[in-house]
Amino acid sequence: MPPAASRAYSRSFRAVALGQTAVWVLAVAWPLPAIAGEWRFNSNIGSGLRYSDNLSLERVNPNDGFTGTLTGSGALTYERAAFEAALTGAVELSGYSDNDDLSSVDETISLRTVFKNERGALRLGAEYRSDTILANEDDNTGTVGRATDVETVGGSLGWEHRTSPRDTLNAGLNFSTRAYEDPGRVDYAFYQASASWSHAISETLHGKTSLTAGRFEYADGTKESNTILGLRFGVAYDASRRVKFDASFGPRLVLVDDPAPGADDELWGYGADVSVDYDVDDVTRVRFTLGRNVEPSGAGLVTDRDRIRFFAERDLSGQLSANISIAYVMSDFEDAPSADRVETSLTIEPALNWKLAPDWSLKIGYQYRQQEFELGDEADSNSVRVGLSYRLPPVAWSD
Repeated sequence: MPPAASRAYSRSFRAVALGQTAVWVLAVAWPLPAIAGEWRFNSNIGSGLRYSDNLSLERVNPNDGFTGTLTGSGALTYERAAFEAALTGAVELSGYSDNDDLSSVDETISLRTVFKNERGALRLGAEYRSDTILANEDDNTGTVGRATDVETVGGSLGWEHRTSPRDTLNAGLNFSTRAYEDPGRVDYAFYQASASWSHAISETLHGKTSLTAGRFEYADGTKESNTILGLRFGVAYDASRRVKFDASFGPRLVLVDDPAPGADDELWGYGADVSVDYDVDDVTRVRFTLGRNVEPSGAGLVTDRDRIRFFAERDLSGQLSANISIAYVMSDFEDAPSADRVETSLTIEPALNWKLAPDWSLKIGYQYRQQEFELGDEADSNSVRVGLSYRLPPVAWSD
């Protein structure tokens, strides 16, 4: 990451961390007579091994090899009267047998706090994430075939208030900043404000509407920044004890600052999200999601991303379960010089999970990945993996 960007992101993270620390200390220290707080710490460690015939989705000369991983995660939670907080963190170390330049250490840390009262809640959140992207994944830009470090810092503020037994108002502010090590990608920041209203039409049917205003700012100044306005209308319906349905749809407008000659400064489109949760029976669960949303990208271009995801899981016994996940992503770079700049990715992952003991689990899986790029060329990979994880004994205490 460039030094200037690094300093900016560090300042953002420090500001969020200090603010969240102040909130935590205030909540824990606030006098609540005769009400004790409950602390709990949960943690996991794991080890994995994977073989892939194309580790970084090379379009030519695939680089196969083995990858070993060590992972650790922990969650510290606190509950007290009308306050809850959770601090979570995870680290993953990856080493590559014949591609040491791809080895990485990835970290994630997040803090979530909730202040509650009889009619609503106030939520504060902060997150820092350092990832190593080996291929394009969702952000289909940049050079395939080399590791790219990405740092993300984010914060959020949400307010919920029930105005009546049937009506709820929500408002929120959030921001995130992203910095790439790869000089071929563009750092950016995203800011968004939102407001929504939901109404309980019946016990099983809710109507909702939302309004959002967002801003993408690109760090290098060579790309157009954008303002995004969106309006959604939707429903949430519990069709039965086993089937839940949620959907929203509405127009969106992208306002482009200083567009290129001949390019539009207003880009009209739509946004949509649909989800279906279906418990087929007591041992089989299915989830399907479909969405279209405007997002920034490391290419410095506004991106309409269509996502389709399917997940199914079945308990084969008390200790054994099987699942499969399928994900398809299409990225349409709307304000690109070429009107047909579209890239797609497909991932298919079946897996088996064994509960070897109350705290030990084993996972064996296969993954197929395919990526199609804007010029029509593509890359794919096949990999098999095995992972063992151990859940450490939880620790709990009261203040």
